[in-house]
Amino acid sequence: MSTTFVLNALIPILGSIAGEEFFLRNFLPRLYEGKSNQVSFLSKAYSGLILVNCIGSGLMIVILGFKVASARAKYIIEATKEGDKDAEARFSYPKMYAEGFSNSAKMFNCVQRAHQQALETYPQFVVWSLLGGLRFPISSVAGGLLWLFARWKVYYIYIYSYYTIY
Repeated sequence: MSTTFVLNALIPILGSIAGEEFFLRNFLPRLYEGKSNQVSFLSKAYSGLILVNCIGSGLMIVILGFKVASARAKYIIEATKEGDKDAEARFSYPKMYAEGFSNSAKMFNCVQRAHQQALETYPQFVVWSLLGGLRFPISSVAGGLLWLFARWKVYYIYIYSYYTIY
């Protein structure tokens, strides 16, 4: 199983890098030229990497954080309506996760976990994409778009998959 996973992960990555190295560099050489009056080793395509992998991913983290904040308020109200006298203490800061086994606590924890999972991989993603983008900026942008899509998809997988379990 692990061999299949590695092959399924490596084939698209290596294909993207090879396509960029042997195809894009020959047919779109202006993307790989350095900018005048700026750092000479950065290509023009690197600006797309900054836009997608730094700014776009940062916005995704902020959006997921806003979803946690709105879920916190929503589930305080729901838990209070269900008769939970300690709803404010259960869902409010500084607690990261809600304690208890109510449906409101479980659903809030799903939203919080989706955000936390994105935060766990974010620093490595940004560092490696910035480093990889020095040689392969287009492949790094494609990887960044895939990361953004995956974070959004994982958010809904956590919410709706866990909801069906409970």
